[in-house]
Amino acid sequence: MASVVAAAGIVTTVVVTAGIYIRLRFPTILSDLQFIRLIAGVILERKKFAKTCYTVIDLFMESVDRHPTKPLILSEDKSLTYEEVDKLSNRFAHYVRKDGTLKVKDVVAVLMHNGPELCWTSLGLGKLGITGALINFNLRSNALLHCIKVSKASIVICEADAGLIDALTDIESGLDGLGIQVWLIGKQVEHPVTPRMKHISWDVQSQPDHRPSRHLRDGLELSDSALYIYTSGTTGLPKPVRITWNKLHGGSYILTIYNKGPDNVVYSPLPMYHSASYIIGFMGVIRIGMTLALRKKFSVRYFWDDVRKYNATIIQYIGETCRYLLDAPKSPSDGVYDHTIELAIGNGLRANIWTEFQTRFNIQQIGEFYGSTEGNQLTFNLDGKVGSCGRQTNFMRMLTGTFEVLECNVETSEPIRRSDGLCTILPPGEAGLLVSKVTSTSPVDGYAAPKAVNEKKLIRNVKKPLDEYFNFGDILLIDKEGYLYFKDRLGDTFRWKGENVATTEVDNVLTDFPDIIVANTYGVEVKGNEGRAGMSCVVSSSCSENMLSQLYVHLTERLPAYACPKFLRFVKEMPVTGTYKHRKVELLKEGFDPQIVEDPMYFFDQTAKSYSLLDMPAFEKILRGEVRL
Repeated sequence: MASVVAAAGIVTTVVVTAGIYIRLRFPTILSDLQFIRLIAGVILERKKFAKTCYTVIDLFMESVDRHPTKPLILSEDKSLTYEEVDKLSNRFAHYVRKDGTLKVKDVVAVLMHNGPELCWTSLGLGKLGITGALINFNLRSNALLHCIKVSKASIVICEADAGLIDALTDIESGLDGLGIQVWLIGKQVEHPVTPRMKHISWDVQSQPDHRPSRHLRDGLELSDSALYIYTSGTTGLPKPVRITWNKLHGGSYILTIYNKGPDNVVYSPLPMYHSASYIIGFMGVIRIGMTLALRKKFSVRYFWDDVRKYNATIIQYIGETCRYLLDAPKSPSDGVYDHTIELAIGNGLRANIWTEFQTRFNIQQIGEFYGSTEGNQLTFNLDGKVGSCGRQTNFMRMLTGTFEVLECNVETSEPIRRSDGLCTILPPGEAGLLVSKVTSTSPVDGYAAPKAVNEKKLIRNVKKPLDEYFNFGDILLIDKEGYLYFKDRLGDTFRWKGENVATTEVDNVLTDFPDIIVANTYGVEVKGNEGRAGMSCVVSSSCSENMLSQLYVHLTERLPAYACPKFLRFVKEMPVTGTYKHRKVELLKEGFDPQIVEDPMYFFDQTAKSYSLLDMPAFEKILRGEVRL
């Protein structure tokens, strides 16, 4: 017996020593192994797809067959099992087939809040190989019509919600000109509808619930669009990003590389028209066979109540939601649950609140990631490094191409070229423009837009002639250990309230107002808030109280609340560069401090329903958080 114990001790010592040696000799081995798992899974499914047109829809149906009675969707007081969602999506698919308007690879615009209807509707479209264009339900007027028009959809599927019906009614003439029909789904509301709208829920329920033939998806390829998800981009109005079946597969793997299994419950209050909620959340859930808990709209008040109610073990966030949750008054119940929150996954969590957020709410792991919807690579924090959005090891660079940080002109957002025409690659530890190499395994699927639009996101002749990189348009830093850290945004887009705001779109709406001659919009930092609040420097023929209140109405009717400028600065002449481009660098530096800016300034006053004078007392209230922006 003594010899057995001694032998066991020797074996244990050897194993522990070997483990320590491997970790010291190969410090990134755990990250590399998780990354290999992701790459291997995607490659295997690519081969399966090529032979049998196997998609994430098949993954969903496999999950249904494994556990039909398990809850898939939890929303408010509703609970739908995998089998129930499967049958609802089947009925919807049969209705679409019976209608006869749509066929494989056609596009449908989807205008819905988070909820079961959005889930089974999109799955039904997927079973027919139809592309769903997920529209931001906050959009109104020209922006809403634009998103529908550029998708080339012939039908809009809309939730039977009074606000959404009104939004479509406002653009009725535009829909009529495009010949677009509107299908309303959900409990019928007592609300006026137009001739182009019809409630289809009863007709859907009367359809058979068996699965439609997989042959209806014959002809799909990895490079075909499974979804359109809109991003503000850099040219103004939102643009539809092509989410191919290939990218949908890859995105659905993300929760898997965090070693999460079917017993997990994912809580997502993020809108499903965003890639994080739909691809990482919903698609990740159906791949693994988890449960997804949804809220129609993020709420600080109900967030942790929901987490407890649904026993959520994984929560999705954006940096702004973390800030809001931390700003809420502390409670003895903070971090106290009958279960464990294993993972919070999202992007935009700043280093200065990272540890406090994780500790106060008792979260085992933070899965911060970085990427863009239209980009060709993502990076993930797999080891909990505070403040980092991921790590690029040498092994990862070898497999998928590389991230590089380029020296750039912050005013033009362009890389600075050397005398030989190539870019300057910054050394580890220096912040610059992040780009990623475009390869056959890391392609750029781009926008559903003309080639010229997609070309703007590419940079060539970076390290050698004719090479090609995707331009993220953000400032990041990569340290000596390969950890990536987000620093700032460049260009014509900034982020506020978790949404991208395109400055060109805001400028266009401002100059549509009779008194505004020219406008220049940018984002400014506001103490205690994530992202940047919109500020517009304007030249105007008037600045009366009546004009300001009318301008407030003009903007709120045409822009989502998050895109309305929070500050206005009135100047006699717009500052321009030597090439007559609007200057932003100096304006950004000056911000909205009345002690620095001599021009008249006004702030977005939701109480007065107008823009009110931004003097020192108002400025101080804003900094104290007493004014809601």
